[in-house]
Amino acid sequence: MADIKSQDKKKHYISRKESREIAKNNSRQIRNFEKQKKRKIRPEEYITEMKDERNIVEFDDLHTFFFSDAGTVKAVNGVTFSVPAGSTVGVVGESGCGKSVTSLSLMQLVQAPSGQIVSGSIRFRADMFKLDSHGNKIPVYETEVDENGNDILDENGNKQFKLDSRGKKIIKKNELGGNMYEMETQVVDIAKMPTEAMRMIRGREISMIFQEPMTSLNPVFTIGNQLDEVGRLHIEGISKEKVKERSIEMLKLVGIADPEGVYKKFPHQLSGGMRQRVMIAIALLCNPKLIVADEPTTALDVTIQAQILDLLREIKGKINGSIMLITHDLGVVAEMADYVVVMYAGKVIEMGTAEDIFDRPLHPYTIGLQKSKPTVDQVADELYCIPGFVPNPINMPNYCYFRDRCEMCTEKCAGEYPGYVQVTPTHKVACYLYKEGAKEENNG
Repeated sequence: MADIKSQDKKKHYISRKESREIAKNNSRQIRNFEKQKKRKIRPEEYITEMKDERNIVEFDDLHTFFFSDAGTVKAVNGVTFSVPAGSTVGVVGESGCGKSVTSLSLMQLVQAPSGQIVSGSIRFRADMFKLDSHGNKIPVYETEVDENGNDILDENGNKQFKLDSRGKKIIKKNELGGNMYEMETQVVDIAKMPTEAMRMIRGREISMIFQEPMTSLNPVFTIGNQLDEVGRLHIEGISKEKVKERSIEMLKLVGIADPEGVYKKFPHQLSGGMRQRVMIAIALLCNPKLIVADEPTTALDVTIQAQILDLLREIKGKINGSIMLITHDLGVVAEMADYVVVMYAGKVIEMGTAEDIFDRPLHPYTIGLQKSKPTVDQVADELYCIPGFVPNPINMPNYCYFRDRCEMCTEKCAGEYPGYVQVTPTHKVACYLYKEGAKEENNG
């Protein structure tokens, strides 16, 4: 018995020499990754193509690791799924399964230097600025028009541009009140983009609603300051008056009754629901194509939660955008999502439409999550609990990560990690209990 305890202790013990080796190796790898992010490269190196033109974003074999003194934490370990344009995709799983790290990888906000995107692709369809031969944005200028709205041409057939008092061409204003530039739709690989290029997308094309507004909002600045900052950063050429007008317009859009009053207040002067509405207003200020909502209803009571979900649904229709909803609340996903992705220990284990996942769950983990959710018609002394613990992310097994907790495991589960099985055209699962198009007969 003493020998077994000694062996178990050794398994979880790292000597000082091993710790030094890990730290040295981590330092070398982190330096390489940080160099990659700071390098100056041509846009052609990160411009790519979508596998499916209907998608707004595609995660393809994404690996995001954290390099610690105890070893490498594989927080996201080969994640592959997509978000179709105009849809809501719910990403569910227990705490620590990699949901938030996946979303932070999309935003290039993984906590560096220890956290790094190691490999894989994140393809995103973005409206990028057209650049001239010197790498500068190409402005769209105001032109002289006649009484019928047609452009006035000079003797050479060229458009006549409006000039300001100093004789300079006047740049047209866009719908947000900023300068208008020539744009083009391109697919970019966010995992390969340098930090400087990513700033052109983050906040403007993709925005994020963080899970805890009290810690996300700065307590020493007013709500107006924090809204205006987003406008000034991402809407080039916008005036102070226009940015304030836009901020108040966003507060109205998210259902705040006194937007002018809230604009002047500090975060601590607002209720939890109001702060969450402010976070949504900040995310929507630049009309993003994709909103990443990281547990937007955490710490809110049921009534306010319902209001926030109704608001997100309404806004999605107004901006014609897509939502990536990250939560561990299956009720929220059932109400909001068109498609559902189930994650466990850094991997996607099942994905399909909301109807597939809730009416026909396949993976034993997904079935366990459904059983652990209380229902009105349920009569039981205690809720179901999935037995066991999540494996150590530093030392993951080669076999299915859920095997040691699974009540339906077979001999096959001792083999290598299962690949995806396409059970229906919209439903995929990573489990040995299933074969293409159906469940295995001997387990059915």
